[in-house]
Amino acid sequence: SRQSIAKAMATAFEAGGGKIDAQVAFTPRQPTYSAELKKVSSSNPQVVWLGSGQESGSVLLKNAKQAGYKWQWMVSSDLAVPEMFGLVGNDVMEGVLSETPSADTTIDYVKAWNDRFQQRFNKEATGAFQANSYDQIIILALAWQKSGTVSGEAIAQTYHKVTDLNPSAEVVHTYADGLAALKAGKEIKYEGVSGPCVFNADGNTVGSYTSLIAKAGKWEVEKFYPASDFVK
Repeated sequence: SRQSIAKAMATAFEAGGGKIDAQVAFTPRQPTYSAELKKVSSSNPQVVWLGSGQESGSVLLKNAKQAGYKWQWMVSSDLAVPEMFGLVGNDVMEGVLSETPSADTTIDYVKAWNDRFQQRFNKEATGAFQANSYDQIIILALAWQKSGTVSGEAIAQTYHKVTDLNPSAEVVHTYADGLAALKAGKEIKYEGVSGPCVFNADGNTVGSYTSLIAKAGKWEVEKFYPASDFVK
């Protein structure tokens, strides 16, 4: 799965005009990654993107610090968690960049959802795909309601019919409103807390996300990117 993430990252980076000097694979759970880091350093990179779990990622970051490598680290969202500071130390994490899925709390109905999340779980929905997972369940349920059949085939044939951009559709933000509109015979367009929920031909959709930087033992927000910026 890390290989697929790395491939997607490379494709997107090159499509944006970037140049990749080297791609280095590694085996998880090694006690050291000195050889792999040496391969990376041989290309004299300015920036290194790391797609990894916390166990391997913490070893890689500590090995690089100990070896004196000075490139800019960018890490996958798996590592954009508070636990990383305890695993490797604030000095190792300082200045590391990352990104994480993030709901747009400038929108009233998203803010209301975030407030409910905070009341229920005593923390903010700041990442880990909470908003995306919430929307997933609602879209699934609305697709079943529209099709009248509870099956995987019904989802595959109907999910886009409750999310497509449609000028004549009633825009809804909750399952209750979507269900009421469907029962009234209306077409609906569900827009969720993760973003507009518009799917492409491959069944993929974009969500809002936030770029992060590690500073003084915590992740700080650099910039928020709403999903609406990427929906044509």
